[in-house]
Amino acid sequence: DTVVLHMSVLSTNTAPVFKFQGEIISRLNLTVIEAVELYVLIDIVDDENDQLSIKRQELVAGSGFAEALLGSGLDFKYKPDIPSAGAHEYNLEVCDDGLPNLCSELTLAIEVEPQELQPFEALSPNGDGFNDFWYIQGIEHYPDNKVRIFDRWNNMVFSIDGYNNSEKIWSGEANRGVSKKDLGDGTYYYKLTPGQDRPIMSGMIVLKR
Repeated sequence: DTVVLHMSVLSTNTAPVFKFQGEIISRLNLTVIEAVELYVLIDIVDDENDQLSIKRQELVAGSGFAEALLGSGLDFKYKPDIPSAGAHEYNLEVCDDGLPNLCSELTLAIEVEPQELQPFEALSPNGDGFNDFWYIQGIEHYPDNKVRIFDRWNNMVFSIDGYNNSEKIWSGEANRGVSKKDLGDGTYYYKLTPGQDRPIMSGMIVLKR
């Protein structure tokens, strides 16, 4: 006797795999400074070359702008708010269109470091285009700041809110006290209140025309 067997051959399917710098990952630890955009490209490998799609993506801890897009790999962008120092976390799930559909999850653990403020220690307002005003590195991220300048006798000689290294600056002039004019060379002292729950900073500035 002869028998005919009808067989259905089912294709096998494997879930997509996340890779970073050649290593398979399900969690990736990243570090970024407040208000600075983070960009990272993560490889996705699917053995069957199935069509991939992002099924779910969410920022589960922290705040700021987060976006993941599929291209040649997984493009991830993140820009934390200020203040937002600490641990942030972003989860996403990528699925293929194989039979059956299979998915993989990835967690991006992001440590956000505070945006440091670095006041320069000198200014030389002589019109040469170099250090003509007191520069505070990072101050633009703290728009609610308050700056107070004192002379060596602890008299306030200058005061301004919202210092921004552009139109709101100190160029060695006085706007407080009896004599409101250009200040003489010497050592002055500052009190910088950044706002946003950051500690008050103080120090000295050398003015040399």
